Amino acid sequence: MKKLIIVLFCLLAVFAVVSCNQEPKNPEQPAAEGDFYYRLTATRDAKRFSFKYAGGENGINPEEGDTITFKYRSSHPVTHLYLRNENGSATPVFAKKTAIGAYVEAGDDGWITFTFKYPEMEDTYPVSGFLLELANYTDGSHDEGMGMFAEGDYLDIMDLYFNDELLTIEQESERKKGNHGVWNNDNDDQTLPTLEVINL
Repeated sequence: MKKLIIVLFCLLAVFAVVSCNQEPKNPEQPAAEGDFYYRLTATRDAKRFSFKYAGGENGINPEEGDTITFKYRSSHPVTHLYLRNENGSATPVFAKKTAIGAYVEAGDDGWITFTFKYPEMEDTYPVSGFLLELANYTDGSHDEGMGMFAEGDYLDIMDLYFNDELLTIEQESERKKGNHGVWNNDNDDQTLPTLEVINL
């Protein structure tokens, strides 16, 4: 009888180990760099996908020499890009929408890498947080790759870093409005996207 109980316990232990090994990764807790990406899907026709990270105490406060970098790809072309202060101010001017080509490099894998190093400036630092906007401001039809994003268009973001810190993108909420990722200013210019974590 004792031998039977021991055999049953051993089988139970093996079953538990196999079950644990087959558990999927928790999408709420993505793994390391390159193992996952975020997908933002537009819920309405609009020009911009936007991200905002707060400054102040325990926030992100860029200074000269700090770097923001990430990879992105989209189902509809991104033609313009803004990098501004947390409050949306265009002063000082960082990455302007008309100069996206100066900060991006396309890879062979379909991902485009954005890199921006905060420059030397007079009387502008410290800067509180940052607002990042990827947009399509061109005129024309969506079918021709022109014009705004349509409902269902997506933007993928991977490896979003401020210096050596891997940033988390979170869905906007009233409790944490625009502190860690998806942001909108409640007007029709924003895509109001859903957010999904996709493990590779």
